[in-house]
Amino acid sequence: MDRDHLRDPFESFENDPASARHFHDSKDFEIERFCSLLNADATDQVNGIQSVMEKTLNTKRHAYHDAAENCERLEAQQATCLSEVEGHEKRIEGLEDERADIATALKNIQNLQECTNDLRK
Repeated sequence: MDRDHLRDPFESFENDPASARHFHDSKDFEIERFCSLLNADATDQVNGIQSVMEKTLNTKRHAYHDAAENCERLEAQQATCLSEVEGHEKRIEGLEDERADIATALKNIQNLQECTNDLRK
């Protein structure tokens, strides 16, 4: 059985400093490259999240604007309805006054008819 594969891979660098430096330099490069890729990926994710947040914010702004317009329209309709109700209430009061006047006129007519009947007797 070959024992070379069981040895510590860094043990050979003790005897060959140039290989060790090359190994460490290549590992540093790989680490820097990996970190750079991670950083780029994180930046893309942050940009994506910001884009989604901006779209959500714009959607909420439009929804708020639409809701405000709907409230204004409903308030205008409510004011119109209240005005119409006040008009109807005034007409009802006028009709009640007319009904009272008619009731008085009918009572006067009845009194006149009774007087007329009494005079004919």
